[in-house]
Amino acid sequence: MGDCILVLDGAATSRITMKVRLSGACYEVATAPSLDEALSALRRGTPQMILVGGAAGDMPVVVCCARLAAETMGTIPIIAITEPQDRVRALRAGASAAIDRPVDEPLLLARIRGLLRDAQGMAVPVGPADGAALQPMGMAEAAAAFIGPEGAKDADLRGASIVLVGQPGAGSLMWRRAVQARLNLAVQFCEPERALSDAAQGRAADLYLIAGGAGAAGLQLLSELRSRPASREASFLMLLPRDRADLTAVALDLGANDVLSDPPDPAHEEEVALRIAAQLRRKLAADRSRQAAARDRRLAWSDPLTELPNRRHFLARMAELGTAGIGAAVVALDIDRFKRVNDLHGHAAGDEVLRVVARRMQAVLPESALLARVGGEEFLAVLPRGGDRAGAEMADRLRAAVSGSPVPLPDCAGGGALSVTVSAGIAVDQGGMCASAAGIELLLARADGAMMQAKLSGRDRSVRHGAPVAA
Repeated sequence: MGDCILVLDGAATSRITMKVRLSGACYEVATAPSLDEALSALRRGTPQMILVGGAAGDMPVVVCCARLAAETMGTIPIIAITEPQDRVRALRAGASAAIDRPVDEPLLLARIRGLLRDAQGMAVPVGPADGAALQPMGMAEAAAAFIGPEGAKDADLRGASIVLVGQPGAGSLMWRRAVQARLNLAVQFCEPERALSDAAQGRAADLYLIAGGAGAAGLQLLSELRSRPASREASFLMLLPRDRADLTAVALDLGANDVLSDPPDPAHEEEVALRIAAQLRRKLAADRSRQAAARDRRLAWSDPLTELPNRRHFLARMAELGTAGIGAAVVALDIDRFKRVNDLHGHAAGDEVLRVVARRMQAVLPESALLARVGGEEFLAVLPRGGDRAGAEMADRLRAAVSGSPVPLPDCAGGGALSVTVSAGIAVDQGGMCASAAGIELLLARADGAMMQAKLSGRDRSVRHGAPVAA
Protein backbone atom coordinates (compact mmCIF):
# COMPACT_ATOMS: atom_id res chain seq x y z
CA MET A 1 0.00 0.00 0.00
CA GLY A 2 3.04 2.29 -0.06
CA ASP A 3 3.28 5.39 -2.28
CA CYS A 4 -0.47 5.99 -2.30
CA ILE A 5 -3.08 8.24 -0.67
CA LEU A 6 -5.25 6.46 1.89
CA VAL A 7 -8.82 7.83 1.89
CA LEU A 8 -10.88 7.24 5.04
CA ASP A 9 -14.60 7.98 4.65
CA GLY A 10 -17.60 6.14 6.04
CA ALA A 11 -19.85 7.16 3.15
CA ALA A 12 -19.42 4.91 0.13
CA THR A 13 -20.47 7.61 -2.35
CA SER A 14 -18.02 10.17 -0.94
CA ARG A 15 -15.26 7.57 -0.80
CA ILE A 16 -15.74 6.55 -4.41
CA THR A 17 -16.04 10.16 -5.60
CA MET A 18 -12.78 11.10 -3.86
CA LYS A 19 -11.01 8.07 -5.33
CA VAL A 20 -12.15 9.07 -8.83
CA ARG A 21 -10.95 12.66 -8.29
CA LEU A 22 -7.52 11.63 -7.05
CA SER A 23 -7.09 8.85 -9.59
CA GLY A 24 -7.88 11.39 -12.30
CA ALA A 25 -4.90 13.40 -11.03
CA CYS A 26 -2.74 10.25 -11.40
CA TYR A 27 -2.49 9.39 -7.69
CA GLU A 28 -2.67 5.80 -6.51
CA VAL A 29 -5.53 5.57 -4.02
CA ALA A 30 -6.47 3.10 -1.32
CA THR A 31 -9.74 3.43 0.60
CA ALA A 32 -11.02 2.47 4.02
CA PRO A 33 -14.67 2.71 5.19
CA SER A 34 -13.81 2.56 8.91
CA LEU A 35 -11.11 3.69 11.30
CA ASP A 36 -10.24 0.09 12.18
CA GLU A 37 -9.69 -0.75 8.51
CA ALA A 38 -7.56 2.39 8.06
CA LEU A 39 -5.42 1.43 11.06
CA SER A 40 -5.05 -2.10 9.69
CA ALA A 41 -3.99 -0.68 6.33
CA LEU A 42 -1.35 1.47 8.07
CA ARG A 43 0.09 -1.60 9.77
CA ARG A 44 0.40 -3.32 6.39
CA GLY A 45 2.14 -0.44 4.63
CA THR A 46 2.99 3.25 4.69
CA PRO A 47 0.95 5.56 2.46
CA GLN A 48 2.28 8.94 1.38
CA MET A 49 -0.72 10.72 2.85
CA ILE A 50 -4.02 10.15 4.64
CA LEU A 51 -7.18 12.01 3.65
CA VAL A 52 -10.03 11.88 6.17
CA GLY A 53 -12.98 12.74 3.98
CA GLY A 54 -15.79 12.15 6.45
CA ALA A 55 -16.95 10.39 9.58
CA ALA A 56 -16.24 6.68 9.77
CA GLY A 57 -19.28 5.09 11.36
CA ASP A 58 -19.71 6.71 14.76
CA MET A 59 -16.17 8.13 14.64
CA PRO A 60 -16.19 11.86 13.74
CA VAL A 61 -13.44 13.36 11.59
CA VAL A 62 -11.61 14.90 14.56
CA VAL A 63 -11.44 11.59 16.45
CA CYS A 64 -10.20 9.81 13.32
CA CYS A 65 -7.44 12.42 12.88
CA ALA A 66 -6.33 12.01 16.50
CA ARG A 67 -6.16 8.20 16.26
CA LEU A 68 -4.35 8.26 12.92
CA ALA A 69 -1.85 10.90 14.10
CA ALA A 70 -1.13 8.81 17.21
CA GLU A 71 -0.69 5.66 15.13
CA THR A 72 1.71 7.29 12.66
CA MET A 73 3.51 9.43 15.30
CA GLY A 74 3.10 12.42 13.01
CA THR A 75 5.21 10.95 10.21
CA ILE A 76 2.44 10.90 7.56
CA PRO A 77 0.60 14.11 6.56
CA ILE A 78 -3.13 14.07 7.23
CA ILE A 79 -5.71 16.23 5.45
CA ALA A 80 -9.05 16.59 7.22
CA ILE A 81 -12.16 17.64 5.30
CA THR A 82 -14.29 19.33 7.93
CA GLU A 83 -17.01 21.79 8.69
CA PRO A 84 -15.59 25.30 9.30
CA GLN A 85 -16.33 25.12 13.02
CA ASP A 86 -14.22 21.94 13.34
CA ARG A 87 -11.03 23.21 11.68
CA VAL A 88 -9.26 24.14 14.92
CA ARG A 89 -10.19 20.84 16.59
CA ALA A 90 -8.85 18.89 13.60
CA LEU A 91 -5.58 20.80 13.66
CA ARG A 92 -5.25 20.24 17.42
CA ALA A 93 -5.86 16.54 16.82
CA GLY A 94 -2.89 16.30 14.46
CA ALA A 95 -4.19 17.12 10.99
CA SER A 96 -1.58 18.76 8.75
CA ALA A 97 -4.30 20.74 6.96
CA ALA A 98 -8.05 21.20 7.28
CA ILE A 99 -10.23 21.93 4.25
CA ASP A 100 -13.82 23.17 4.50
CA ARG A 101 -16.79 21.52 2.87
CA PRO A 102 -17.79 21.65 0.08
CA VAL A 103 -14.38 20.68 -1.25
CA ASP A 104 -12.71 23.01 -3.75
CA GLU A 105 -10.98 20.43 -5.96
CA PRO A 106 -8.13 22.67 -7.28
CA LEU A 107 -7.39 23.74 -3.70
CA LEU A 108 -7.44 20.14 -2.47
CA LEU A 109 -5.03 19.03 -5.19
CA ALA A 110 -2.75 21.99 -4.45
CA ARG A 111 -2.74 21.05 -0.75
CA ILE A 112 -1.86 17.48 -1.64
CA ARG A 113 0.99 18.59 -3.91
CA GLY A 114 2.33 20.95 -1.26
CA LEU A 115 2.24 18.40 1.56
CA LEU A 116 3.85 15.72 -0.61
CA ARG A 117 6.55 18.22 -1.60
CA ASP A 118 7.16 19.03 2.06
CA ALA A 119 7.32 15.34 2.91
CA GLN A 120 9.89 14.85 0.16
CA GLY A 121 11.83 17.74 1.68
CA MET A 122 11.90 15.73 4.92
CA ALA A 123 14.21 13.21 3.23
CA VAL A 124 17.97 13.38 3.04
CA PRO A 125 20.60 12.01 0.63
CA VAL A 126 22.76 9.12 1.77
CA GLY A 127 26.41 9.20 0.72
CA PRO A 128 28.84 11.92 -0.34
CA ALA A 129 27.87 12.30 -3.97
CA ASP A 130 25.05 14.29 -5.53
CA GLY A 131 22.14 12.26 -6.78
CA ALA A 132 22.42 9.69 -4.00
CA ALA A 133 19.39 7.76 -2.85
CA LEU A 134 16.99 9.40 -0.41
CA GLN A 135 15.94 8.10 2.96
CA PRO A 136 13.36 9.47 5.40
CA MET A 137 14.67 11.94 7.95
CA GLY A 138 13.20 10.05 10.84
CA MET A 139 10.28 10.55 13.18
CA ALA A 140 8.49 13.82 12.69
CA GLU A 141 7.40 16.01 15.57
CA ALA A 142 4.30 15.06 17.49
CA ALA A 143 0.98 16.76 16.86
CA ALA A 144 0.78 20.29 18.21
CA ALA A 145 -0.61 20.70 21.68
CA PHE A 146 -3.37 23.20 22.47
CA ILE A 147 -2.10 26.76 22.33
CA GLY A 148 -3.87 28.85 24.93
CA PRO A 149 -4.07 32.60 25.32
CA GLU A 150 -1.11 32.60 27.68
CA GLY A 151 1.19 31.71 24.76
CA ALA A 152 2.83 28.57 23.43
CA LYS A 153 5.52 28.20 26.09
CA ASP A 154 6.94 25.54 23.76
CA ALA A 155 10.63 24.76 24.21
CA ASP A 156 10.74 23.43 20.65
CA LEU A 157 9.95 26.90 19.30
CA ARG A 158 12.11 28.93 21.65
CA GLY A 159 14.54 31.03 19.66
CA ALA A 160 12.76 30.47 16.34
CA SER A 161 12.97 33.49 14.04
CA ILE A 162 9.88 34.82 12.25
CA VAL A 163 10.10 37.55 9.63
CA LEU A 164 7.05 39.40 8.35
CA VAL A 165 7.81 40.64 4.83
CA GLY A 166 5.73 43.42 3.36
CA GLN A 167 5.05 47.13 3.55
CA PRO A 168 4.70 48.81 6.96
CA GLY A 169 1.18 49.58 8.12
CA ALA A 170 -1.66 48.55 10.38
CA GLY A 171 -1.74 45.03 8.92
CA SER A 172 1.86 44.41 9.98
CA LEU A 173 1.09 45.43 13.56
CA MET A 174 -1.94 43.14 13.64
CA TRP A 175 0.16 40.13 12.58
CA ARG A 176 2.83 40.95 15.14
CA ARG A 177 0.22 41.11 17.90
CA ALA A 178 -1.53 37.93 16.73
CA VAL A 179 1.68 35.88 16.73
CA GLN A 180 3.07 37.25 19.95
CA ALA A 181 -0.22 36.89 21.84
CA ARG A 182 -0.52 33.14 21.16
CA LEU A 183 3.03 31.93 20.48
CA ASN A 184 5.02 34.29 22.68
CA LEU A 185 7.48 34.72 19.80
CA ALA A 186 8.85 37.97 18.43
CA VAL A 187 8.15 38.90 14.82
CA GLN A 188 10.72 40.94 12.94
CA PHE A 189 9.43 43.18 10.17
CA CYS A 190 11.37 43.90 6.98
CA GLU A 191 10.66 45.08 3.46
CA PRO A 192 11.02 42.70 0.49
CA GLU A 193 14.38 44.09 -0.69
CA ARG A 194 15.87 43.59 2.78
CA ALA A 195 14.56 40.01 3.00
CA LEU A 196 16.19 39.14 -0.32
CA SER A 197 19.43 40.89 0.62
CA ASP A 198 19.64 39.04 3.94
CA ALA A 199 18.98 35.69 2.22
CA ALA A 200 21.67 36.42 -0.39
CA GLN A 201 24.13 37.00 2.46
CA GLY A 202 23.23 33.75 4.20
CA ARG A 203 20.90 35.23 6.83
CA ALA A 204 17.50 33.57 6.67
CA ALA A 205 14.53 33.28 9.01
CA ASP A 206 13.02 30.03 10.18
CA LEU A 207 9.62 31.19 8.97
CA TYR A 208 8.52 33.94 6.59
CA LEU A 209 5.09 35.55 6.66
CA ILE A 210 4.78 37.09 3.20
CA ALA A 211 2.09 39.71 2.75
CA GLY A 212 0.68 39.15 -0.73
CA GLY A 213 -1.05 42.46 -1.28
CA ALA A 214 -2.63 42.30 -4.71
CA GLY A 215 -0.88 38.97 -5.25
CA ALA A 216 1.78 39.19 -7.95
CA ALA A 217 4.51 40.94 -5.91
CA GLY A 218 4.14 38.61 -2.96
CA LEU A 219 4.12 35.50 -5.14
CA GLN A 220 7.26 36.67 -6.94
CA LEU A 221 8.98 37.27 -3.59
CA LEU A 222 7.98 33.77 -2.47
CA SER A 223 9.57 32.30 -5.60
CA GLU A 224 12.74 34.35 -5.11
CA LEU A 225 13.20 33.33 -1.47
CA ARG A 226 12.49 29.69 -2.32
CA SER A 227 15.30 29.80 -4.88
CA ARG A 228 17.99 31.18 -2.52
CA PRO A 229 20.23 28.53 -0.89
CA ALA A 230 20.07 30.18 2.55
CA SER A 231 16.28 30.53 2.68
CA ARG A 232 14.97 27.64 0.59
CA GLU A 233 14.60 25.38 3.66
CA ALA A 234 12.56 27.96 5.59
CA SER A 235 8.82 27.66 6.10
CA PHE A 236 6.70 30.10 4.09
CA LEU A 237 3.20 31.27 4.92
CA MET A 238 1.53 33.41 2.29
CA LEU A 239 -0.82 36.11 3.56
CA LEU A 240 -3.50 36.75 0.95
CA PRO A 241 -6.40 39.23 1.06
CA ARG A 242 -9.73 37.51 1.63
CA ASP A 243 -10.91 38.57 -1.82
CA ARG A 244 -7.92 36.85 -3.47
CA ALA A 245 -8.54 33.32 -2.23
CA ASP A 246 -8.30 32.30 -5.89
CA LEU A 247 -4.51 32.65 -5.54
CA THR A 248 -4.26 30.06 -2.75
CA ALA A 249 -3.58 27.12 -5.06
CA VAL A 250 -1.01 29.18 -7.01
CA ALA A 251 0.82 30.12 -3.80
CA LEU A 252 0.93 26.51 -2.62
CA ASP A 253 2.32 25.37 -5.96
CA LEU A 254 4.98 28.09 -5.87
CA GLY A 255 6.29 26.78 -2.56
CA ALA A 256 4.13 28.21 0.23
CA ASN A 257 3.70 25.74 3.08
CA ASP A 258 0.39 27.33 4.05
CA VAL A 259 -1.83 30.28 3.14
CA LEU A 260 -3.55 32.55 5.67
CA SER A 261 -6.11 35.33 5.24
CA ASP A 262 -4.84 38.89 5.57
CA PRO A 263 -5.49 40.77 7.81
CA PRO A 264 -5.77 38.22 10.64
CA ASP A 265 -9.23 37.70 12.07
CA PRO A 266 -9.19 37.92 15.90
CA ALA A 267 -11.92 35.26 15.96
CA HIS A 268 -9.52 32.79 14.26
CA GLU A 269 -6.44 33.71 16.25
CA GLU A 270 -6.02 30.24 17.72
CA GLU A 271 -6.20 28.57 14.32
CA VAL A 272 -3.59 30.97 12.95
CA ALA A 273 -1.29 30.21 15.89
CA LEU A 274 -1.75 26.45 15.46
CA ARG A 275 -0.88 26.64 11.76
CA ILE A 276 2.17 28.85 12.31
CA ALA A 277 3.40 26.67 15.18
CA ALA A 278 2.96 23.52 13.08
CA GLN A 279 5.07 24.97 10.28
CA LEU A 280 7.76 26.09 12.71
CA ARG A 281 7.92 22.63 14.27
CA ARG A 282 8.15 21.01 10.85
CA LYS A 283 10.98 23.33 9.84
CA LEU A 284 12.95 22.96 13.08
CA ALA A 285 12.48 19.17 13.05
CA ALA A 286 13.77 19.11 9.46
CA ASP A 287 16.81 21.15 10.53
CA ARG A 288 17.58 18.72 13.34
CA SER A 289 17.19 15.75 11.03
CA ARG A 290 19.44 17.27 8.38
CA GLN A 291 22.10 17.94 11.01
CA ALA A 292 21.83 14.37 12.31
CA ALA A 293 22.03 13.00 8.77
CA ALA A 294 25.11 15.13 8.04
CA ARG A 295 26.72 13.82 11.22
CA ASP A 296 25.89 10.24 10.23
CA ARG A 297 27.39 10.79 6.78
CA ARG A 298 30.57 12.16 8.33
CA LEU A 299 30.80 9.12 10.60
CA ALA A 300 30.18 6.73 7.72
CA TRP A 301 32.65 8.37 5.34
CA SER A 302 35.41 9.62 7.64
CA ASP A 303 37.91 8.37 10.19
CA PRO A 304 36.83 9.53 13.67
CA LEU A 305 40.38 9.75 15.07
CA THR A 306 41.98 11.95 12.39
CA GLU A 307 38.76 13.32 10.81
CA LEU A 308 40.20 12.44 7.41
CA PRO A 309 38.14 10.62 4.79
CA ASN A 310 38.21 6.84 5.18
CA ARG A 311 38.89 4.14 2.58
CA ARG A 312 35.27 4.02 1.47
CA HIS A 313 35.32 7.75 0.73
CA PHE A 314 38.69 7.48 -1.01
CA LEU A 315 37.52 4.69 -3.31
CA ALA A 316 34.40 6.68 -4.21
CA ARG A 317 36.61 9.64 -5.18
CA MET A 318 38.79 7.37 -7.32
CA ALA A 319 35.69 6.05 -9.07
CA GLU A 320 34.55 9.62 -9.76
CA LEU A 321 37.89 10.38 -11.41
CA GLY A 322 37.59 7.23 -13.49
CA THR A 323 34.07 8.11 -14.61
CA ALA A 324 35.27 11.57 -15.63
CA GLY A 325 38.25 10.11 -17.49
CA ILE A 326 40.72 12.00 -15.30
CA GLY A 327 44.11 10.43 -14.65
CA ALA A 328 45.72 10.63 -11.23
CA ALA A 329 48.81 9.99 -9.17
CA VAL A 330 48.31 7.93 -6.01
CA VAL A 331 50.65 8.00 -3.02
CA ALA A 332 50.55 5.29 -0.34
CA LEU A 333 52.09 6.39 2.97
CA ASP A 334 52.93 4.44 6.09
CA ILE A 335 54.34 5.73 9.40
CA ASP A 336 57.73 4.16 10.00
CA ARG A 337 58.12 1.91 13.05
CA PHE A 338 54.71 2.89 14.34
CA LYS A 339 54.34 -0.30 16.37
CA ARG A 340 57.21 0.86 18.55
CA VAL A 341 55.30 4.03 19.42
CA ASN A 342 52.42 2.00 20.84
CA ASP A 343 54.69 -0.56 22.53
CA LEU A 344 57.01 1.97 24.19
CA HIS A 345 54.71 4.92 24.86
CA GLY A 346 51.19 3.51 24.86
CA HIS A 347 48.16 3.84 22.61
CA ALA A 348 47.44 7.42 23.72
CA ALA A 349 50.81 8.39 22.23
CA GLY A 350 50.04 6.39 19.08
CA ASP A 351 46.70 8.14 18.65
CA GLU A 352 48.35 11.55 19.07
CA VAL A 353 51.01 10.68 16.48
CA LEU A 354 48.29 9.68 14.02
CA ARG A 355 46.38 12.92 14.61
CA VAL A 356 49.47 15.13 14.23
CA VAL A 357 50.71 13.29 11.13
CA ALA A 358 47.26 13.62 9.55
CA ARG A 359 47.10 17.37 10.29
CA ARG A 360 50.60 18.02 8.96
CA MET A 361 50.03 16.15 5.72
CA GLN A 362 46.61 17.70 5.20
CA ALA A 363 48.11 21.18 5.64
CA VAL A 364 50.53 20.80 2.71
CA LEU A 365 48.23 18.89 0.37
CA PRO A 366 47.37 20.60 -2.95
CA GLU A 367 43.80 21.90 -3.03
CA SER A 368 42.67 19.39 -5.62
CA ALA A 369 44.17 16.39 -3.80
CA LEU A 370 42.51 14.10 -1.27
CA LEU A 371 44.15 12.46 1.76
CA ALA A 372 42.55 9.50 3.57
CA ARG A 373 43.41 7.27 6.49
CA VAL A 374 42.75 3.76 5.27
CA GLY A 375 43.75 1.69 8.26
CA GLY A 376 46.16 1.63 11.20
CA GLU A 377 49.11 3.86 10.33
CA GLU A 378 48.37 3.76 6.58
CA PHE A 379 47.29 6.75 4.48
CA LEU A 380 46.48 7.27 0.81
CA ALA A 381 46.66 10.50 -1.20
CA VAL A 382 45.39 11.07 -4.73
CA LEU A 383 46.32 13.97 -7.00
CA PRO A 384 43.96 14.36 -9.99
CA ARG A 385 45.78 14.85 -13.30
CA GLY A 386 49.06 14.13 -11.57
CA GLY A 387 51.89 12.39 -13.44
CA ASP A 388 55.16 10.82 -12.27
CA ARG A 389 56.82 14.12 -11.40
CA ALA A 390 53.80 15.69 -9.67
CA GLY A 391 53.21 12.50 -7.69
CA ALA A 392 56.82 12.37 -6.54
CA GLU A 393 56.78 16.04 -5.54
CA MET A 394 53.61 15.55 -3.53
CA ALA A 395 55.04 12.47 -1.79
CA ASP A 396 58.21 14.35 -0.81
CA ARG A 397 56.19 17.32 0.43
CA LEU A 398 54.07 15.05 2.62
CA ARG A 399 57.11 13.29 4.05
CA ALA A 400 58.85 16.58 4.79
CA ALA A 401 55.78 17.93 6.58
CA VAL A 402 55.79 14.93 8.92
CA SER A 403 59.52 14.76 9.68
CA GLY A 404 60.10 18.53 9.86
CA SER A 405 59.74 18.65 13.66
CA PRO A 406 59.20 16.13 16.49
CA VAL A 407 55.66 15.22 17.49
CA PRO A 408 54.82 16.32 21.07
CA LEU A 409 53.40 13.48 23.17
CA PRO A 410 50.50 13.96 25.61
CA ASP A 411 51.16 14.17 29.34
CA CYS A 412 49.34 10.88 29.91
CA ALA A 413 51.99 9.22 27.73
CA GLY A 414 54.86 10.75 29.69
CA GLY A 415 55.26 13.92 27.65
CA GLY A 416 58.32 14.62 25.55
CA ALA A 417 58.41 14.41 21.77
CA LEU A 418 59.12 11.82 19.08
CA SER A 419 60.75 12.11 15.68
CA VAL A 420 58.37 10.57 13.16
CA THR A 421 58.93 9.70 9.50
CA VAL A 422 56.83 8.13 6.76
CA SER A 423 57.65 6.02 3.73
CA ALA A 424 55.81 6.68 0.46
CA GLY A 425 55.02 4.75 -2.70
CA ILE A 426 53.81 6.41 -5.91
CA ALA A 427 51.74 4.92 -8.72
CA VAL A 428 50.26 6.73 -11.71
CA ASP A 429 47.02 5.86 -13.51
CA GLN A 430 47.89 4.62 -16.97
CA GLY A 431 45.26 3.96 -19.60
CA GLY A 432 42.18 4.79 -17.53
CA MET A 433 42.75 2.29 -14.72
CA CYS A 434 40.32 4.16 -12.44
CA ALA A 435 37.45 3.44 -14.81
CA SER A 436 36.89 0.07 -13.09
CA ALA A 437 37.02 -1.26 -9.54
CA ALA A 438 39.65 -3.81 -10.57
CA GLY A 439 41.77 -1.05 -12.11
CA ILE A 440 41.56 1.05 -8.94
CA GLU A 441 42.61 -1.91 -6.79
CA LEU A 442 45.55 -2.58 -9.12
CA LEU A 443 46.65 1.05 -8.95
CA LEU A 444 46.47 1.03 -5.14
CA ALA A 445 48.37 -2.28 -5.03
CA ARG A 446 51.13 -0.74 -7.14
CA ALA A 447 51.38 2.27 -4.81
CA ASP A 448 51.41 -0.05 -1.79
CA GLY A 449 54.10 -2.23 -3.36
CA ALA A 450 56.23 0.85 -4.07
CA MET A 451 55.76 1.96 -0.45
CA MET A 452 56.97 -1.45 0.76
CA GLN A 453 60.05 -1.02 -1.43
CA ALA A 454 60.66 2.33 0.29
CA LYS A 455 60.46 0.55 3.65
CA LEU A 456 62.86 -2.20 2.59
CA SER A 457 65.36 0.26 1.16
CA GLY A 458 65.73 2.24 4.38
CA ARG A 459 62.43 4.00 5.22
CA ASP A 460 61.77 7.76 5.18
CA ARG A 461 61.86 7.90 1.41
CA SER A 462 59.68 7.84 -1.71
CA VAL A 463 59.68 5.14 -4.39
CA ARG A 464 57.78 5.24 -7.67
CA HIS A 465 56.24 2.05 -9.03
CA GLY A 466 58.37 0.69 -11.86
CA ALA A 467 61.39 2.86 -11.05
CA PRO A 468 64.70 1.29 -10.02
CA VAL A 469 65.30 1.35 -6.25
CA ALA A 470 68.63 2.68 -4.99
CA ALA A 471 70.45 0.37 -2.62
